[in-house]
Amino acid sequence: MADLISRQAAIDAAQKWFDGLIVGSFDGLKKKLEAVPPVQPERKKGKWIDLQCNQCGQVDMSKPNFCPNCGCDMRGEQDEDL
Repeated sequence: MADLISRQAAIDAAQKWFDGLIVGSFDGLKKKLEAVPPVQPERKKGKWIDLQCNQCGQVDMSKPNFCPNCGCDMRGEQDEDL
C-alpha cells in the first residue's frame, strides 16, 4: 500500500528544502504538487452478521454499504442470518 501523505505536508517539506535555492523555482514545483491526485486509503472489508458489523460490533438495522462506526466496506458480503 502506498504511503499516505497530505498534499500540504509535501508542499511544506518542499518549501523548506527550496528555501535559499534558486529564486522562483519553488512556484513551479508547488503547482505540480498541487496537481497530484489524492491517495485514498484502502477500506477494510466486513460483513453484517445478525445486523452487527463483524469488525467492530456496530449494530445497524438498515445494514448500509459501509459501517457507520469503523467504515468497513460491507458491499458484496451477504448477511449470514438468512
